[in-house]
Amino acid sequence: MKPSPWKDGAPDAPWPDAATDGSAAEMDQSLREAARLETFGRLAVGVSHDFKNLLQIIVGNLYLLESVVAEDPAALKRLQTARRAANRGSQLIERLLALARPAGETTEVVDVAEVIGGLKMLLERSLGRQTALEAETPMESLVVRADAGQIESALVNLVINARDAMPAGGKIRMTARETPLDHAIAAELKLVPGEYVEICVSDTGEGIPADLLERVLEPFFTTKPQGKGSGLGLPMVQAFARSSGGKLEIQSELGRGTTVRIILPKAEGQSARSLNETALLPNITKRRGRVIVAEPDSDVRHALQGILKTLGFETIPVAGLAELPVALRKSRDAKYLLIDEQFVASPAAAERVLTTIGKAAPELKTIWLGTLDSPCKSTRVSTLTKPVTRGSLTKVLDIEK
Repeated sequence: MKPSPWKDGAPDAPWPDAATDGSAAEMDQSLREAARLETFGRLAVGVSHDFKNLLQIIVGNLYLLESVVAEDPAALKRLQTARRAANRGSQLIERLLALARPAGETTEVVDVAEVIGGLKMLLERSLGRQTALEAETPMESLVVRADAGQIESALVNLVINARDAMPAGGKIRMTARETPLDHAIAAELKLVPGEYVEICVSDTGEGIPADLLERVLEPFFTTKPQGKGSGLGLPMVQAFARSSGGKLEIQSELGRGTTVRIILPKAEGQSARSLNETALLPNITKRRGRVIVAEPDSDVRHALQGILKTLGFETIPVAGLAELPVALRKSRDAKYLLIDEQFVASPAAAERVLTTIGKAAPELKTIWLGTLDSPCKSTRVSTLTKPVTRGSLTKVLDIEK
């Protein structure tokens, strides 16, 4: 006979595993926090397009001005400094968008050192004067294959947790290093032996008691005061590590602080961002064909046309969706179509438009200028984020170096 599930066999006693009023309130608070984050994500996506358009105008005209002042080293240096600042602005927007991007959408080769460097720039001003944020990574690339947005979200989560563990201030360190795992260590961690990248976030806080450390990965469990934490952060980071073929480890000592380690399999190759930055600029004297530029903002359109011209392309401007069929008929020899996501009202409409373009001009390669990935999964459609640079265009337009 099974024992009674009620304490002391009393049927009017509460079920042992039932949620108490306190835990129900905590769950309600967690759901409210999730709703706020979703609202923030939608706002970030909406506003980011306008900011990226402004950056596109700045970056595009800076590229054009470089050829004008090529003989003036001092002026050229100032222009290049301004262009680097605009690119940093674009990276900041990408970091914010990473928090709004649906998890697990894409996996790519990601340089962890680049991610940490970019996040330090984004976070150090928002942590407060009492909290110092340090970052230490090797000079060489540390690449993994994962969802870039999830890596950034995981690190932001860990840094915020570390800050909250030090109400009086302290020091947070983000580090990354290559870590080979032999059979013994890999077996202990329940991983496959091989080369890994270890990402650490450590703080100088009070530490976590041993009895609570065993529970910090439980969903909805939090050591923070009620209303200050959802209890979902660390479980989500753990889920990301596992889905990427890695492991999450937490070490903490009272009075000494806490270190969270994300161990991910090392990948081969170079990150997409590095490829764009190191792309060689082609010889602009060669005529390379025609490109249809479908962009509703006239200033952005002119900036894109200017960059394409420096790459040797002739451009056909399109200001509205109604003009696009005419441009396609009159420019059957065009090699590429750049089309901005603002041309269509919804992802479903965008997919229909891109599918129609593919049928009308099957040889035309389409480049989707969007905040998120193209809604059409055709191999003839690529995605390019703004601000578009000569390096990124050189890569996506298959220009021979």
